[in-house]
Amino acid sequence: MRVRITQALEDQLVAERLDPNVLISRFSEWKVGDEYSSYFFGKDALGLNTSVLRHVHMIPLHDAEQLANWNRAWRRRPPARKTSDRYLFYCNGGAQHGHLLIYIVGDPGAHDFLSSPETRQLLAAFEQCADQFIHFGTIKV
Repeated sequence: MRVRITQALEDQLVAERLDPNVLISRFSEWKVGDEYSSYFFGKDALGLNTSVLRHVHMIPLHDAEQLANWNRAWRRRPPARKTSDRYLFYCNGGAQHGHLLIYIVGDPGAHDFLSSPETRQLLAAFEQCADQFIHFGTIKV
Protein backbone atom coordinates (compact mmCIF):
# COMPACT_ATOMS: atom_id res chain seq x y z
CA MET A 1 0.00 0.00 0.00
CA ARG A 2 1.34 3.37 -1.00
CA VAL A 3 1.17 6.06 1.68
CA ARG A 4 2.32 9.62 1.09
CA ILE A 5 2.51 12.58 3.43
CA THR A 6 2.05 16.32 2.98
CA GLN A 7 4.94 18.67 3.57
CA ALA A 8 2.85 20.39 6.25
CA LEU A 9 2.49 17.13 8.19
CA GLU A 10 6.15 16.25 7.71
CA ASP A 11 7.13 19.68 9.06
CA GLN A 12 4.72 19.24 11.96
CA LEU A 13 6.21 15.86 12.90
CA VAL A 14 9.82 17.01 12.54
CA ALA A 15 9.08 20.05 14.74
CA GLU A 16 7.82 17.61 17.39
CA ARG A 17 10.95 15.47 16.89
CA LEU A 18 8.93 12.60 15.48
CA ASP A 19 9.93 10.47 12.51
CA PRO A 20 7.42 10.78 9.65
CA ASN A 21 8.38 7.29 8.46
CA VAL A 22 7.17 5.79 11.74
CA LEU A 23 3.74 7.39 11.26
CA ILE A 24 3.62 6.15 7.66
CA SER A 25 4.57 2.63 8.74
CA ARG A 26 2.04 2.50 11.59
CA PHE A 27 -0.68 3.90 9.35
CA SER A 28 0.05 1.28 6.68
CA GLU A 29 -0.09 -1.54 9.22
CA TRP A 30 -3.38 -0.22 10.62
CA LYS A 31 -5.04 0.14 7.19
CA VAL A 32 -4.31 -3.51 6.44
CA GLY A 33 -6.30 -4.46 9.55
CA ASP A 34 -9.01 -2.58 11.41
CA GLU A 35 -9.50 -0.29 14.42
CA TYR A 36 -8.16 -2.95 16.77
CA SER A 37 -5.17 -4.00 14.68
CA SER A 38 -3.27 -0.98 15.99
CA TYR A 39 -2.96 0.54 19.42
CA PHE A 40 -2.16 3.94 17.89
CA PHE A 41 -5.27 4.45 15.72
CA GLY A 42 -8.93 4.32 16.68
CA LYS A 43 -12.30 5.21 15.24
CA ASP A 44 -12.08 6.08 11.55
CA ALA A 45 -14.68 8.32 9.95
CA LEU A 46 -15.64 10.28 6.92
CA GLY A 47 -16.99 13.43 8.32
CA LEU A 48 -16.80 17.00 9.48
CA ASN A 49 -19.10 17.95 6.60
CA THR A 50 -16.87 16.58 3.85
CA SER A 51 -17.13 13.82 1.29
CA VAL A 52 -13.42 13.38 0.57
CA LEU A 53 -11.58 13.97 3.82
CA ARG A 54 -11.33 11.25 6.45
CA HIS A 55 -10.18 11.53 10.05
CA VAL A 56 -9.00 8.83 12.38
CA HIS A 57 -8.77 9.24 16.12
CA MET A 58 -5.22 8.82 17.43
CA ILE A 59 -3.94 7.84 20.83
CA PRO A 60 -4.24 10.84 23.20
CA LEU A 61 -0.96 12.41 24.25
CA HIS A 62 -1.93 15.17 26.67
CA ASP A 63 -5.09 14.03 28.46
CA ALA A 64 -4.73 11.33 31.12
CA GLU A 65 -8.48 10.69 31.34
CA GLN A 66 -8.80 10.23 27.58
CA LEU A 67 -5.77 7.94 27.59
CA ALA A 68 -7.37 5.82 30.34
CA ASN A 69 -10.57 5.59 28.25
CA TRP A 70 -8.50 4.68 25.18
CA ASN A 71 -6.72 1.91 27.08
CA ARG A 72 -10.05 0.54 28.39
CA ALA A 73 -11.45 0.45 24.86
CA TRP A 74 -8.25 -1.23 23.63
CA ARG A 75 -8.58 -3.97 26.24
CA ARG A 76 -12.33 -4.47 25.73
CA ARG A 77 -12.25 -4.38 21.95
CA PRO A 78 -15.59 -4.10 20.13
CA PRO A 79 -18.12 -2.78 20.90
CA ALA A 80 -15.89 -0.23 22.71
CA ARG A 81 -14.53 2.46 20.39
CA LYS A 82 -11.13 4.09 20.67
CA THR A 83 -11.87 7.81 20.50
CA SER A 84 -9.86 10.87 21.43
CA ASP A 85 -9.57 14.59 20.86
CA ARG A 86 -6.63 14.05 18.48
CA TYR A 87 -7.23 13.43 14.76
CA LEU A 88 -5.16 12.50 11.76
CA PHE A 89 -6.77 13.91 8.62
CA TYR A 90 -6.14 11.81 5.52
CA CYS A 91 -7.69 10.71 2.25
CA ASN A 92 -7.85 7.57 0.17
CA GLY A 93 -6.82 8.02 -3.45
CA GLY A 94 -7.63 4.41 -4.30
CA ALA A 95 -5.35 1.88 -5.94
CA GLN A 96 -3.96 4.47 -8.32
CA HIS A 97 -2.72 7.01 -5.74
CA GLY A 98 -2.83 5.29 -2.35
CA HIS A 99 -3.38 7.21 0.88
CA LEU A 100 -2.33 10.75 1.71
CA LEU A 101 -1.71 11.74 5.33
CA ILE A 102 -2.56 15.43 5.55
CA TYR A 103 -2.35 16.82 9.09
CA ILE A 104 -2.69 15.97 12.79
CA VAL A 105 -4.87 18.11 15.04
CA GLY A 106 -3.46 17.53 18.50
CA ASP A 107 -5.24 17.06 21.76
CA PRO A 108 -7.04 18.83 23.05
CA GLY A 109 -8.59 20.47 20.05
CA ALA A 110 -9.86 18.08 17.42
CA HIS A 111 -13.50 18.11 18.49
CA ASP A 112 -13.53 21.92 18.53
CA PHE A 113 -11.87 22.10 15.13
CA LEU A 114 -14.82 23.75 13.40
CA SER A 115 -15.38 26.34 16.11
CA SER A 116 -13.46 29.23 14.53
CA PRO A 117 -13.26 30.78 11.05
CA GLU A 118 -9.50 30.10 10.93
CA THR A 119 -9.87 26.39 11.55
CA ARG A 120 -12.81 26.12 9.13
CA GLN A 121 -10.55 27.73 6.53
CA LEU A 122 -7.82 25.21 7.32
CA LEU A 123 -10.31 22.35 7.00
CA ALA A 124 -11.33 23.71 3.58
CA ALA A 125 -7.66 23.64 2.55
CA PHE A 126 -7.42 20.01 3.75
CA GLU A 127 -10.52 19.16 1.69
CA GLN A 128 -9.03 20.79 -1.39
CA CYS A 129 -5.78 18.89 -0.83
CA ALA A 130 -7.71 15.61 -0.51
CA ASP A 131 -9.74 16.31 -3.64
CA GLN A 132 -6.61 17.09 -5.70
CA PHE A 133 -4.91 13.95 -4.46
CA ILE A 134 -7.90 11.68 -5.07
CA HIS A 135 -8.47 12.93 -8.62
CA PHE A 136 -4.96 13.77 -9.83
CA GLY A 137 -2.47 12.28 -7.35
CA THR A 138 -1.02 15.71 -6.63
CA ILE A 139 -0.19 17.06 -3.18
CA LYS A 140 -0.88 20.73 -2.38
CA VAL A 141 -0.56 21.21 1.40
